[in-house]
Amino acid sequence: MEQEKKSKVSLVALIIIIIFVVVMLVIAIINLSKPGDALEGAFVYNQNVKYEFNGKGKGSLQENETKYKYTYSLEGNTLTIDFKDKNRNDVSYIFDLKNDVLTLVNEDDSTGTQYLLRKER
Repeated sequence: MEQEKKSKVSLVALIIIIIFVVVMLVIAIINLSKPGDALEGAFVYNQNVKYEFNGKGKGSLQENETKYKYTYSLEGNTLTIDFKDKNRNDVSYIFDLKNDVLTLVNEDDSTGTQYLLRKER
């Protein structure tokens, strides 16, 4: 009787482990199969400024020798950047990407200044 109870507990534990492994595999496959977003890659503004986007919401701004990590989100034609370094101001841009040229217009800038960045190859 005791042996039968241990066997049932072992079977239930094994089933739970199998379900857990299957769920983790499905989550991994889903994450790997998600395509990157339109901004995936590196975009150069000038010899001192480069934005990098990993295609999944993380990136960095390299300014001279300093790299500022950030998370970003895309909603419609709005790019929002949230810098990890709180000394950098978070920013939102209206963006457009055509022929490997990324145009950014700061939403908070009433002058309409445009920044043109070229995709790095």
